[in-house]
Amino acid sequence: MDKRTFEKIITTPSEISSEEAVLLEELIQEFPYCQMAHLLIANESYQKKSMHYPKKLRKASTYVLDRTVLHSLLNPKEINSDLIEAKEDLIEKKIVEEDISNLSLANKENIQLLSELEANIRDLKSKKEAFSLPQKLVNESHTLLITHVYKPKELLNDSKPESRLGEELIGGTNNLDLLIKYFQHQNKVVSNDQDKIIDLFINTQPKISSRSGLNLTESENVDLSIPSSELKSELITENFALILTKQNKIEKAIEVYKKLLLKYPDKSAYFGAKLNELESR
Repeated sequence: MDKRTFEKIITTPSEISSEEAVLLEELIQEFPYCQMAHLLIANESYQKKSMHYPKKLRKASTYVLDRTVLHSLLNPKEINSDLIEAKEDLIEKKIVEEDISNLSLANKENIQLLSELEANIRDLKSKKEAFSLPQKLVNESHTLLITHVYKPKELLNDSKPESRLGEELIGGTNNLDLLIKYFQHQNKVVSNDQDKIIDLFINTQPKISSRSGLNLTESENVDLSIPSSELKSELITENFALILTKQNKIEKAIEVYKKLLLKYPDKSAYFGAKLNELESR
């Protein structure tokens, strides 16, 4: 028996052919203490239900050190069924544990979501209460204006002190002019206060220039309406000519380019081309 045939028999002991059985008998004759050969020949007799099976079984049990191996080889179904049942029990137990774990996790997530919803509801209630008072004042002012439109009363004297305007308004007057004067006075006070705050901030921050001290850029500070003859030499630049061109002041732009020709004779070709382009319009 060669090595490949022996490996094939060991791999598939339930498919031993008659020729392979003969080879196993020869192997036992040559190596009588080969346990594997005795196991395989006993299994072959068992599979084919040979009349020599009891004899070969007794002989195999004599040479085999561990008879449980012989028993497992001849009775694989019993062991497989036990293993399958144990494996099924293990799988069922694992599934139950996973279900319990998933339920616990879902309960935790639901509790957390419920807590977030309760917090959002409390926040919305607090915001609603915070806005309820201003809304009430707006409704009262709106009612006051509507009442005046449909129920006019005698105008009050404009010479009354401004400090009394608010008091009379609070006292229940429905005079529309008085209400307008009061709001104008309040807006003026607020505007003055804002100006004071801005000036105070600028004074305390020396790096910030005052609003009146801001310097405009050259292109923003140029008065384009002045005659070309009065243009200062610092305004005779190509940028200024381009600004005039974009504003469709072609004649003034032409005069600037002519002065640029005189000021920069080395660029006469460039400025001459610009002049020709403007004059051809």
